[in-house]
Amino acid sequence: MCCRLFWFHHIKSLTKRKVIVQEAKNLEVYPLRIGGFSKPGFPGVIVAEGSLAALEGYTATLRALRWSAMAVRGEEAGGLTRRLPLPLREVAGEGMGELASLCRGAGVEALFLSALKLPTV
Repeated sequence: MCCRLFWFHHIKSLTKRKVIVQEAKNLEVYPLRIGGFSKPGFPGVIVAEGSLAALEGYTATLRALRWSAMAVRGEEAGGLTRRLPLPLREVAGEGMGELASLCRGAGVEALFLSALKLPTV
C-alpha cells in the first residue's frame, strides 16, 4: 500500500467533491480501492491510500478536474496492511485539526505534517 497527500488551493465545487469520493470507490477489487480522507475548503487536502497503480489512476483523474493549484505534497510506501479507512470519506466542516487527528490515529501524521510544511515532532 502507498499513501499520498494531495494539496489544493481550495476544494469548493460540490461536483468536484463528489468526484473525489466517488472515483475512490470506483475500483471494486479490495486491494485496488482508495481509502482515506478528503478535507474540502481552504486549503483542500486529500490523504489517500491504495496500490501504486490505483493511486496513479486516481491522481490522473484528479488532475483532469482543472484546479487553481494542485500538488502531490507527499508520498510514502507502506507495508501490506492498510492504515487509512475504506472508503475514502469527506471530513467537511471538521477542519484541519480533525484531519490531523485522523492522520495521527492512522499512523500517517509524519506524512501529513511534512506535506503541509509543518515541523514533525
